[in-house]
Amino acid sequence: MFRLDHNALQNRLMWGIKALALLVILSATSCAHTIGTALCRSGEACTYDPAIGYRFHPEWKPDRQTLTMVTLSGGGTRAAALAYGALSALANLPADQTRTGSLLDGVDMMSSVSGGSVTAAWYALHGPAGFSAPADAPLRAALTGNGTLALALRTYNPLALAAYAITPYQRSDVLASYFDQLLFHGATFADVEARYRANPQTQGFVVLNASDLGHETRFPFIQNRFDWLCSDLAPVRLADGVAASADFPFAFSAVGLRNRSPCAAQRLPSWAEEGPPAWLQRYARFDLATSARPDAEARLPGTGELRGLREARIAESYLVPVAGDRVLHLLDGGLVDNLGIQSVLDLEDTPGAEPGLDRRIGESRPAAYANIRHLLFVVVNARTKDPTGIDSSVYPPDELSTALRVVDTPLSNAVLETQTLLSAELQVATGVAPRLAGSATPAGSATPSRADLVTVDFEFIPDAVCRKWFWSQPTSWNLPPATVQALIAMGRTLVLLSPGLREYLKVVGAPAPPPADFSTACASAWK
Repeated sequence: MFRLDHNALQNRLMWGIKALALLVILSATSCAHTIGTALCRSGEACTYDPAIGYRFHPEWKPDRQTLTMVTLSGGGTRAAALAYGALSALANLPADQTRTGSLLDGVDMMSSVSGGSVTAAWYALHGPAGFSAPADAPLRAALTGNGTLALALRTYNPLALAAYAITPYQRSDVLASYFDQLLFHGATFADVEARYRANPQTQGFVVLNASDLGHETRFPFIQNRFDWLCSDLAPVRLADGVAASADFPFAFSAVGLRNRSPCAAQRLPSWAEEGPPAWLQRYARFDLATSARPDAEARLPGTGELRGLREARIAESYLVPVAGDRVLHLLDGGLVDNLGIQSVLDLEDTPGAEPGLDRRIGESRPAAYANIRHLLFVVVNARTKDPTGIDSSVYPPDELSTALRVVDTPLSNAVLETQTLLSAELQVATGVAPRLAGSATPAGSATPSRADLVTVDFEFIPDAVCRKWFWSQPTSWNLPPATVQALIAMGRTLVLLSPGLREYLKVVGAPAPPPADFSTACASAWK
């Protein structure tokens, strides 16, 4: 028989009161505001041009031989600071023989979620120059500030609580406004696109990823995906994309994004010929409503078609929404993929081409990828060790702790599996592993000669004390400045000491990285 634990009972009662208060606040909210504008504005001629908008343009670097991809994980300030250190290391390393400048200058695509999206968005707006002094001062200040306290004061003050009840202003707007005031100052995706177009040789394409709750899938902030909603990404604030990507459940409300499909732009010849229908037609035999169904060709999908068919069905759910499905609700991108890898594997460039990295570098290739002989992936993974403490009491965990673990458990378990998927895909892309039936490489097509994977992960810290200290850093927006500096130093160190990086530099004939050790990065842990 259990002895009554008065402290535990009191704690449970306090959590119950807090949960009740939060329920009262949330139940009083009115309609929330949504981001995004229509692709066709009132009073303007409606057009669809697949060359316009923030899209990946591999043809701007046609002579490169290495396709360089960077993915940045979630994890609050811990992830943002580790990503900052990794990117600053790339900024001080030489590119391959076919490029001038640094490895960071040579990045083709950067995909991020949650905390990593703060650093990725800074890169999208400022480029490689944003990671050297004094240009990096605002980012450093943001990482070392007490974001948790600032957000709490903004979110739960009386004026904010009243605004939730009588205006469209919601808790997700608090998060977006915080990032905007601190780092982005009203910048939109039009500004990001302008920088990408103006610096095609040194600026990578950035994908900020959120999770679409209603459709149970990732949602990348790129114009290709906004096409499916008949919406224009250009006027959306960069801070709104970051907020959607970092919008942790329970702490903040979902970001709303209105679906305006179907619309006039999607009835134009340019849409049918150069837009998504150009590749969706391949899956029309599987009863997609977006195209006429050729019954005579109807059949079951092959194993190698399942992934593409899933993407097609997701596109269909946006293009032909069911009744009542008019607003997307976006939360933390880590709920679907906490490494940001899926948006790289499901790479999208021209909207008329089917998504998929393997369709660019494995099968008969588009001209923009013809010279690619090398894949370089840099995966920054700020995961921590499995948490403890929930089993310390004989009483069941409180409702809030249970809810948080319901979110954390699948998120934590999926991280390494996603990274394993990337390794398997790279083996297939380079011809090391066989392809699935239905996706065989045609005879005579080129494949990359090799792929190198640079993994930034605390598991690679050799000293157990230091490794345990980094694992213990919480997922929050408030870490001590010394901890932030240690995370930045560790990000640099893990890149410089990566076997994958050293192999890559050796193969492409670039100088070896400078000497490095863990002493600076581990100094705080050893105190």
